[in-house]
Amino acid sequence: MGIPKENLDTIKSVGNIIAVASKNNLSLLYKLDKTRNLGEFWSVLREVSRKIVGFDNKERARIKPTALDGLIQLVKTYEEQWKEIRDLLVVYSSMYYSIKSRKEGETNE
Repeated sequence: MGIPKENLDTIKSVGNIIAVASKNNLSLLYKLDKTRNLGEFWSVLREVSRKIVGFDNKERARIKPTALDGLIQLVKTYEEQWKEIRDLLVVYSSMYYSIKSRKEGETNE
């Protein structure tokens, strides 16, 4: 059945948060990718949420923290499909991380 298309915006927003949080800690993205069960998944999201507190104003302006609430509700609704949600998060996080790294590389040249 899969995750409904209208929920992708929430997953994209959280993917962006994870990309920003992974800026100085790429292991966070790897941890998410390696989660084997729902408990590990929640643990990584908890770590991501704690990192938001340390974001500077520029980073905070680029994210939508309330998307985490939407993701929690999504996972609770589609608990049996948490791996699909995880996989989509990894894809979007990697994509946003790559885009941000590329932009920062261009501004440093």
